[in-house]
Amino acid sequence: MSDRAAGTALRALLERPHALADVEDLLARDPSLAGVRAAAMGDDRARGPWAHVAAVVDRVERAAAGDDDAWLLKLVALVHEAPRETLGMIADAGFADAVPIADAILSGFGEIWKARDAADVGRIVASRSATLRALLLFEVAHEDAATTAMRAAARAGGLERELDGWLARLAATRRHE
Repeated sequence: MSDRAAGTALRALLERPHALADVEDLLARDPSLAGVRAAAMGDDRARGPWAHVAAVVDRVERAAAGDDDAWLLKLVALVHEAPRETLGMIADAGFADAVPIADAILSGFGEIWKARDAADVGRIVASRSATLRALLLFEVAHEDAATTAMRAAARAGGLERELDGWLARLAATRRHE
């Protein structure tokens, strides 16, 4: 499959709910997605990051149910354990339009839950205002919960109702991982 065709196939799967097994199969068999596969699965699926990555993809899907950008957050979940150089591989796979938001999420990942005080939260909200919603949703899905700092960032960014919705969807669909 060409890089573009593989990227199109991957996006179609990421846009579908409950398609993680199909995503895993596509990554395992398509050489043009080798970079994404390496980021998601490592060299050895049994010992690599796949179990964690798959759990985060699942939580993103559940938290972001019905969100038009859920596929993009699932793509970020696939590569979030790899170095940011993976962004080039994402672009090569036909996701060049997704690279700026993916980069913003990956570069900001961990900032909110690591915030020490209100000043940190305020700085993060101000500096990440354009991508705060996506970053916060990703962090909540990654942690399967909202920290005090995440709640403060949601409040400061006017995202409290959305945060409550994400948390409610996660709680209502929680699996025992």
